[in-house]
Amino acid sequence: DIFITGSDQVWNDSCTGFDKSYFLSFVKENRKKNSYSASFGFDRIPAEHYEEYRKLLSSFNNISVREKTGSQIIKDLLNRNVEVTLDPTLLPETEDWLKISARDLNLKEYILVYEMAHSDSLIDFVSSLGRETGLKIIFINNKLEKKIKSATNVRGAGPKEFINLFSNARYVVTNSFHGICFSISFKKTFFAQLLPPPSKVNSRIIN
Repeated sequence: DIFITGSDQVWNDSCTGFDKSYFLSFVKENRKKNSYSASFGFDRIPAEHYEEYRKLLSSFNNISVREKTGSQIIKDLLNRNVEVTLDPTLLPETEDWLKISARDLNLKEYILVYEMAHSDSLIDFVSSLGRETGLKIIFINNKLEKKIKSATNVRGAGPKEFINLFSNARYVVTNSFHGICFSISFKKTFFAQLLPPPSKVNSRIIN
């Protein structure tokens, strides 16, 4: 009946290889084409793709985006006002997320670190927080190497373990947009840092 595309950076050409499927190019009837909370991840369309973006997005029936910057992109591109909506991870209540959480990872009070990109200043901050609080530091990553010798790397964390780690953390330190989302969902005290250069997707964290 309808097709919906969304959300996380589905309209970021550098993430998808500019795969037109994310623009519902395979749908023949424009009235069936919609987006929910779609994200560009950047604040301006690359000049070389401007006309192609305009053609692809002008075929949509209904559009909603995740960031104010995305709304402005659509306004500039199509002279069309579109709604800014919540990222889907913020739609469920906390209790709904907890229903799919792993039962128990046998971890005591800890600081959770979730990085999308390495940042020396973020590591310095979490090291300082660890010394100040005396809490254990846990990283969500698949690496064998430890960025902080006394920390623990949790490797192979699936969705259930991911939810458990966020829901039971004392503090969260992150430069991930969804790290921020889950910190908010679980009402955690958190420190958020913008992604270091040359990242071009900080608009989603700022918004």
